[in-house]
Amino acid sequence: MERPARDYEETKDVDNDNTTRGEDDGRDDADDGGNEKDAEKESSAPRRPPASSEAPPPRPKRSRRRKEERLEGEVAHIQREIHRLEGKRDCMLDYPLQSTTLNDRHSTKIMLDYCKLFEYGFTLHNDQESWRQEQFLRSVMREDLRIVGMSFSAIGLDKLIGAHRLYSVAHVSYSLTFIHCENILDDVGAVLVCELKTVATQRITHKMLQLYYPSVLEHEELLDRLVGQMIDITVTQFFEFDNLGRIEAYVPRIEVFQAFADLLVNTDLGVLCSVDHKLRNLFQ
Repeated sequence: MERPARDYEETKDVDNDNTTRGEDDGRDDADDGGNEKDAEKESSAPRRPPASSEAPPPRPKRSRRRKEERLEGEVAHIQREIHRLEGKRDCMLDYPLQSTTLNDRHSTKIMLDYCKLFEYGFTLHNDQESWRQEQFLRSVMREDLRIVGMSFSAIGLDKLIGAHRLYSVAHVSYSLTFIHCENILDDVGAVLVCELKTVATQRITHKMLQLYYPSVLEHEELLDRLVGQMIDITVTQFFEFDNLGRIEAYVPRIEVFQAFADLLVNTDLGVLCSVDHKLRNLFQ
């Protein structure tokens, strides 16, 4: 009676083993089929070309240089604007009574301050003082200042600042004396044009004549008479203001002929010295 039961259990175990074996075989077949399908997909998919081992060509240096120059220009423009605004701020702190419209009193004060700051020309050996001079000009003048001479014209406040620098380099014992200031007003009392008359005194040197009065060098006797002498040159400057009270145009008139004629007490020699003078080169 016990043997059939054992036979049944053994038979059941064998059947279970066969079932498990069949399930495993089915899984293996399914896996094999899936792998074959994946292999077919991989073989049918377009193959990408192998990545090139060569390094990409370097970017042209010219375009990089252009970009650097553009950035340098932008930085310089921002710095000029910062300087102008700082100068404007300092000017407003110094002159708290500024009005919206430039009045006669205030424009005259600007001219007096201008003559005081540039009494001995542009300061070349004192960075702090030269910075003050430049800041003052930027605070009262437009960056696109128009400069109009008798035989030349130029645009830009930097041109005027550069002219001050160059003039101070070539002229020894220079001093500027205020004579008078007159204002032309509109109907409501705002200043349109300010006329500033000054006298520039300086010592005549060979370098000064060579740079600005080269015709003198052809006459040795005249050269000997001039070098070392002090000369007084009357300079009349016209400043035109915009509707915001800033100087938009600068018109200088330098009486070179009269200065040499008075010094030599001879009109003909005055003409000889001043003919085709090169002061216009200051603004180029």
